[in-house]
Amino acid sequence: MNKFMLMIFFLFLLVLGYAYVCNDDTRVMKEKIGILKQNKISLPLERMKYICHRSMGENTQINKSLKFVSYSDSMACSSCAVDKLYTWIDLIRKTESYENKLGYYFIFFPKMKEWANVEFAISTLSHFNYPVYMDTLGIFERSNPHLPHNQMFHTFLLDENSDLKRAMNVQMQPSVFILDKDGNVVYTHNGYTPGSEEELFDQILKLQ
Repeated sequence: MNKFMLMIFFLFLLVLGYAYVCNDDTRVMKEKIGILKQNKISLPLERMKYICHRSMGENTQINKSLKFVSYSDSMACSSCAVDKLYTWIDLIRKTESYENKLGYYFIFFPKMKEWANVEFAISTLSHFNYPVYMDTLGIFERSNPHLPHNQMFHTFLLDENSDLKRAMNVQMQPSVFILDKDGNVVYTHNGYTPGSEEELFDQILKLQ
């Protein structure tokens, strides 16, 4: 997978959810996107508890220019999110050749009564050797008050140097790219209009 394929893969992953808005009002969704675009996401990892993991140190991840962030807040099912960590392994392995630029950060802010159980579940994961943080202070949300509560907006890529945007020549957000199993771009779409998610579903089904 070359650099452009990596960028396409991520861009599709990050904006796919935008098309499936769960019947939320389009205007409201556009406002949320606009707010996110206007505000920088803060990632205060130094104030969170670093749990994982065995094969890598925390410092090897912090200074990456591309940061993939998946955040599970107190409103989400934390145990479900822990169980789903394994679903990211395939993506991570496909991008291993870019590990010098790309870091993964999985952040959990469970309900207080669930802290011990969630931390234990994370610490005992097998075959998941990637950074996981416990945000026991709720510092991520307090540092990013503009972050929508909708879980759809809690998985994203931080592109500090605009590498992704330049590589894909992105002019509009959201931009969707679908790849086939060989890494070829078979569909692109810019912007969002009601009903465009149906077209996206059709294009995905064609690849099955």
